[in-house]
Amino acid sequence: MCAKINNLVFEGGGVLGIAYLGVLDALYQLGIAQQLRRVAGTSAGAITACITSFNLPFPEIVAIANTLDYQQIPQQTSHPALANLPDAAKSQLDSIIGDLDSVYRLDESQ
Repeated sequence: MCAKINNLVFEGGGVLGIAYLGVLDALYQLGIAQQLRRVAGTSAGAITACITSFNLPFPEIVAIANTLDYQQIPQQTSHPALANLPDAAKSQLDSIIGDLDSVYRLDESQ
C-alpha cells in the first residue's frame, strides 16, 4: 500500500518541462492527481503547477499546454549556448522549433 501524496513539486527544466504532461497523465490515471492538496514549481515547473492547480480533467490540461506561446516569454539577450552556433544552423533549428531562443527562455539557469 502506498502513502497518500498531498504535495507535488515540479522543478524547472526549460522545454523539457513538457515531459511533465506524461507524468500528469500517469498521476491522473492512477487517481493520484485528484488527491493532491498543494502543487508548486520553479520555471517550467511553475507553469505546470499552475495549470495543475486548476483541477481540470487531463485533456483540458493538455489543451492549455498546447496553447502556450513560448516566444512571448521575456528575453534580455540570446542564450550563451547559441553564441557560437552558425546562423544557417540556427535558422534551420528555428524553422523546426519556431524560435530556438524561446527554448532557452524557459531554462531556470538564466
